[in-house]
Amino acid sequence: KIPSSSTLFKLVSVNSRIVTNEQKADAPEQIVFVNFSTAVQPVDLEKHLAFYRLPEDCGKVRSGTGSKPWEKAVRVQKGLNSVEGYLFNEENVSYLTPPVYPLQAEIAFDGSLIPLRGNPAVSFVSRGADTLNVEVARIRPDELNHLMTQTYGSYDRPGFNSYNFTEENISEIFRRDLPLKQVHPAEQNFSSLDLQPYLQGRKGIFLIKAKAVRHEGKQQYSSAEDRRLIVVTDLGIIVKDNLDNSHDLFVSDIVSGKPVRGAVVELLGKNGLPVLTRTTNENGEASFPDYKAFKDEKTPVVYKVVYKDSISFLPLQRFDRR
Repeated sequence: KIPSSSTLFKLVSVNSRIVTNEQKADAPEQIVFVNFSTAVQPVDLEKHLAFYRLPEDCGKVRSGTGSKPWEKAVRVQKGLNSVEGYLFNEENVSYLTPPVYPLQAEIAFDGSLIPLRGNPAVSFVSRGADTLNVEVARIRPDELNHLMTQTYGSYDRPGFNSYNFTEENISEIFRRDLPLKQVHPAEQNFSSLDLQPYLQGRKGIFLIKAKAVRHEGKQQYSSAEDRRLIVVTDLGIIVKDNLDNSHDLFVSDIVSGKPVRGAVVELLGKNGLPVLTRTTNENGEASFPDYKAFKDEKTPVVYKVVYKDSISFLPLQRFDRR
């Protein structure tokens, strides 16, 4: 059979997908794709394309959905020419329902340290949600050894090695539902949580989780969660590993940048007991010898630093410590 212009130039499909716009802070956009069997010029297609919002009682019902109606109609008018000169000689109306904007929730900053002075708070950014589920796990300072030995991954986003041992084993957990202001589901929605009520003795090491939630009648939809290890402290730690396997640790004030004198530095073993203890000098420095001789339950896993109301720590073996 010899093909004709009417068989060569056909409408193949009309569908809608969510596309991320990198020029608008990765905002999701509902995009309609109109696919033909051969190429057309965008300027020509625009002249022969129309979009309509359908009323709820339009009578056009999606198959397999009971009584749910279509929401949009896309009309391709006849008279459209392809790049090769073929004529689109039929009128076509396609019905579709744009995909729902995705639910997103993220902790809205990089890093893990928040200064103790001032008003320590965690900021969030979300999309498509009316509520933010937040879980604040306050890790006990005497459980730092377990935080190191029972997790993997980066310093700021540790994951637990087993479902049988999680933050529930080493922390006190608080849960909050934060109501969000109503904005377009494609727009970023900013919110925050004050950590001051969760500080215990003005010391705070937290594993924070956030999940976006959208309610539609009796239905509830939620996003994947974001998590972050947050340390509320005024203490910054740097460790220099020397060629002779000794180690020089420096403690500074993360606000002023000045060295901290008198901070107590403990090198904790797997069992949580200190194998070595030092106090920083006027330069904020504490020196440690080669600790390879410590084995088994005394194997060092973390530096723990305490000064007045502040606590901080630094893992020994995390890949991003360096």
